[in-house]
Amino acid sequence: MLLALAALALAPSSALAGTEIVEDAPDTVVEEPPPADMERSGKKRGGGRRGGQGERPPEGGPHGEGRHGPGGEGGRPDHLWAHIRPVGLAQVWVTAWDMDEDAVADASGYGDPEDDVGFKLKRFRLGLAGEEKGLDWALVVGLTAPYDGFDEEDGSIEIVDAHVGYRWKGLGVKVGRDEVPFSRDRMISSGEQTFTERGMIAEHIAPGRDLGASVWGERWGAKVTLGVFNSGGDIFGDDNLGKTFLGRVEYSRGDADVYETWGGSRKLSYGLGVGGFMTDDVSTATQAVGADLILRVAGLTVLVDAALADVSPTNSDLAVPGVWAQTTRRGLTGQIGYGLGAFEPAVKVSLYEDSSVGGYTTLLGGVVWHGGMDDRGRDRVRIGAGYVLRMEESAIANDSVRLWAQVRP
Repeated sequence: MLLALAALALAPSSALAGTEIVEDAPDTVVEEPPPADMERSGKKRGGGRRGGQGERPPEGGPHGEGRHGPGGEGGRPDHLWAHIRPVGLAQVWVTAWDMDEDAVADASGYGDPEDDVGFKLKRFRLGLAGEEKGLDWALVVGLTAPYDGFDEEDGSIEIVDAHVGYRWKGLGVKVGRDEVPFSRDRMISSGEQTFTERGMIAEHIAPGRDLGASVWGERWGAKVTLGVFNSGGDIFGDDNLGKTFLGRVEYSRGDADVYETWGGSRKLSYGLGVGGFMTDDVSTATQAVGADLILRVAGLTVLVDAALADVSPTNSDLAVPGVWAQTTRRGLTGQIGYGLGAFEPAVKVSLYEDSSVGGYTTLLGGVVWHGGMDDRGRDRVRIGAGYVLRMEESAIANDSVRLWAQVRP
């Protein structure tokens, strides 16, 4: 017996592989800290490139579970429900102070939400999304408040996202309703927007969500996307023969997600995109080009988005055109922010000029707190406060102080 115990004690560790220890192990295990780039700032949630374009993080999907997550080695069985996740978002604005105290109506202008002191439900989203073996899909409903007095959004409940995509060996296809890939500021999810608001380019030059199809290919960090979308109909049909034809070329490098502005890697990451689209609507024809750049390093994020569009009236006898003469629209959006622990101070400036209406500038400055972190380093809660400065050709006193909050699963 003693010889057997001695032989067991001297046996190499490999000989004990698979042996189950019944007694409590002594508390001598030391957990080594993760490398610097794998701290909260280094947890990738989008594989370096994201934004509804078919890109997803490797080995674990959008939840970032890795090989041992749901459906992976060491996780739950590989079945469809293991890859389905809830999608939810609620954004509320509070206008704490408004320079315009007119009791009848606020001044209307690009970037001016025309809000008096009080609360506003900016966005609400609810749905499901999933990904498995190259296939990804989403079905999300929700409502969105109008961006400003020129926005056609009526705030009704609608299908926000309804698409199916498939990727295989660097090639992909997507069909359904989704963001039209033109402006990076537009393609950054509203849930990842620091101020829960995009610049004027994203709202008044870039196409919004629409129904269509796109194909893309990527290699060595470069990506080319071609797509065709409706030009004025809803998801159940189109009301004219015109379409939106689009092309976009991107290049990205680094570990951080180049379609969000907080978190990411300490190392340098960047994304560059250029593209253009042509739209033949019922009574207008639009041609536009744009370029965007994002740089991220050690908590610092710099975003630049520029676009130029030419809009001409056509077939005005069929419908009231959006413009009555050839109109040039151009703009520039810039944002700079820095992550200080859970806080993100940032400034966003949006310049926009419409040759038929005038020029507008909006500057947002404030700070956002990120809380309710999950095990992937993703924030469930964002609370922010800032000052909104609006400068228009006609001097109108309509600055405001805004608070905002966001909650998501």
